[in-house]
Amino acid sequence: MIMSKLDNKEKHLNRFAAFKRFNDWEKKHPNTIDAREALAAVDAIYNLMPPESRNSFPNLCGIKVMQSALSHIRGY
Repeated sequence: MIMSKLDNKEKHLNRFAAFKRFNDWEKKHPNTIDAREALAAVDAIYNLMPPESRNSFPNLCGIKVMQSALSHIRGY
């Protein structure tokens, strides 16, 4: 139980550090695209997908496997 709490604390500290790194990066790289351009780009990418992909529920299995693998590499 105590180790579990320590593991959770370490995970939260790692996540906090990752958010801090992102915030620091974001300050150095301001958003140069306005919302309309971003939405148009997403729409263009979406329209490149075949209709059967757009009309089906996404299978998140592969994403979960990749997130799990990356969490081991990153250490959290």
